[in-house]
Amino acid sequence: MRMTAASRTASAQGLDALVRAVRDAAHADVVAMLLAEPSGRMSLLATCARQARRPAATAEIDATRELPAEVIGVAEEASRCGCPRTWHAGGGDIPPGAGLRHLVAVPLESGSLRGALVAGLRRGASWRWPVARNRLVALAQRVSAVAELLRMREIEGAANTALRESEQLSRAAIDTAVDGILTIDERGVVQTLNPAAQRLFGWSSSELVGRNVTTLMPAQYAPEHDEHLARYLRTGERRIIGIGREVTGLRRDGTTFPMDLAVSEVWLGARRLFTGVVRDISERRNFQARLAHQAMHDPLTGLANRALLIERIEHAIARFDRTRGHLAVLFLDLDRFKVVNDSMGHDAGDQLLMEAAARLRDVMRPADTVARLGGDEFVLLVEDVADTRAAAAVAARVVATLSEPFTLRGNAAYVSASVGVALGAHGDVAQDVLRDADAAMYAAKAAGRSRFEIFDGTMRAQAVGRLHLQTSLHRALDREEFEVLYQPEVDLTSGAVVAVEALLRWRHPERGQLAPGHFLDLADDAGLMPEIDSWVLHRACSDIALLSERLGRPLPVWVNVSSRMFSDPRLLDVVGAALAAADLPGGQLGLEITEGVLMQNAAATLHVLDRLKSIGIRLIVDDFGTGYSSLAYLKHFPVDGLKVDRGFISGLPRDKGSLAIIQAVVTLARTMRIAAVAEGLETAEQLRTVSLLGCPYGQGFFLGRPADAASALIAAAAGVPLLASGAG
Repeated sequence: MRMTAASRTASAQGLDALVRAVRDAAHADVVAMLLAEPSGRMSLLATCARQARRPAATAEIDATRELPAEVIGVAEEASRCGCPRTWHAGGGDIPPGAGLRHLVAVPLESGSLRGALVAGLRRGASWRWPVARNRLVALAQRVSAVAELLRMREIEGAANTALRESEQLSRAAIDTAVDGILTIDERGVVQTLNPAAQRLFGWSSSELVGRNVTTLMPAQYAPEHDEHLARYLRTGERRIIGIGREVTGLRRDGTTFPMDLAVSEVWLGARRLFTGVVRDISERRNFQARLAHQAMHDPLTGLANRALLIERIEHAIARFDRTRGHLAVLFLDLDRFKVVNDSMGHDAGDQLLMEAAARLRDVMRPADTVARLGGDEFVLLVEDVADTRAAAAVAARVVATLSEPFTLRGNAAYVSASVGVALGAHGDVAQDVLRDADAAMYAAKAAGRSRFEIFDGTMRAQAVGRLHLQTSLHRALDREEFEVLYQPEVDLTSGAVVAVEALLRWRHPERGQLAPGHFLDLADDAGLMPEIDSWVLHRACSDIALLSERLGRPLPVWVNVSSRMFSDPRLLDVVGAALAAADLPGGQLGLEITEGVLMQNAAATLHVLDRLKSIGIRLIVDDFGTGYSSLAYLKHFPVDGLKVDRGFISGLPRDKGSLAIIQAVVTLARTMRIAAVAEGLETAEQLRTVSLLGCPYGQGFFLGRPADAASALIAAAAGVPLLASGAG
């Protein structure tokens, strides 16, 4: 073996003392302990000399520099022999005064220790060789035994030091571990727990050690734990040991939490222990729950999404048998939502959707499902519905609650809901019931909105027709299937045509001419309105420029502006491009804007209107009286006229309320010094009544039906409205 510097330092005192004792006992001047290495090199373990010139004890020095050459020979021989022999430098006895010229080497051999003990004779002393040899051999044997004992103690000390360091490292790893670590015995009694386990369960080590581990689990799980542990001890069947699993932990304060548990078996001699590594997985469980919720719920409103709705409809259908009740699915769409969204911005639209969702929750039972499919479409699932009348009562509540005004950014916004109702029963398919409710919702829209309809078989065919119609819309512009007709606006005093209104029509290849009411909503849903609006503006400006040239005088034209177009930042660019392409002065183009669009965001509306007026565009408020206008705002809008909604005209002359409203609108227009136009005039009585009320302008079938550009030119040139004598 080779003794390292660290080992030499550890045993220096013991070896030095041993070498000194040999020196004195042998009457030697110098004594050295050499250790033979497998390489043949000598390691000097200890040296003790009387002369100061001799080297002190040191570790692992080159023997050729520290001792006479004869020692090297002895060392080489000792390294080659299995059991080195005694040797000295001269033959025979060693005379007095020989000193270091005569060196004596005797073997050191004990266990793994191989080397030599070298002595130099003290000056003035004499040795008789046989006696000295025996004496030195006896000393060497004793030195070997003592040196081996010192070596073994050194090895044991190093092992103990390494063991202590290993234990300290293991304890530090356990104490600083993020996971909780506990040890229990075969009885389930806690033996140890690390700081992480103490924090996790709320128990200190002194409080928990000695208690049964079932202290850390809810009472209902303790018998199962005891059963598994007993079975393993009895049979070796592994149901807990070596298997990670999720369990429920119990804190000292009584709260529970989910945790991962991995149990291992440990033997300490004949003693068997079990070590459990535990980790709180509450955050992971919460994250998984959030992901599951997001996958099945609408992120904006928190309502169920389509996937969860279909799942619940399927479960509801499965619960009913053939004789027990129905379920009702209510499919609703917010009327005029796009007006709010486009005019007030998406933030206001999102706020409206969230408030609508809250209202729907309030009118439904806790067991019912309220879902949002996207956009402004909501679906309600009502279980245990007795009959159609009960479902209709729920739909009526929904229509009523969504008809109340919404407050958005300090302004009142009015929307309503069109609701379709379909009943489901045992054996139905969830997707089919939802489709039927959707079809009924479209029927409610077609019937006037802000109402509900119960599904019947004819609605399914209508839904298929709408789908085909919407598909055809995408190709209508490319196929030049749209056309613009012109209806005259007449001075009710002189009968002269003072302007025309551009009205869009669709010449469908199969269904013939379609009015806007049959396809504009579908176009809006398909995102086609900006393209259609732009086309109408360009065509109207082009036609009017040509008509004005042929008439020899300017003929103004009114063009309806959709809510989507009015809120589009490119509105002025589109209008300017249409005027420029037709070389039409801005003063000949008028835009009709509904009252509802104007009032959604008064400040933004005023800015847009001012910009339009700056290029000479005329502005009129369409359908006035139906949109809850604020007169305080209206007086600031730079409008040129008000159109009395046809709904007030249709009741004339018998409807006293309509008479009062028309009179108020006419008076308001006169006060504001703007025009008033009565639209929807279809009878002579209606014409006479509005004339008596002082309305200066009128429009309707009685005064002239919508006609192509050529017919409009004839009417304008004649100075009288087309078909002025015809009714309806």
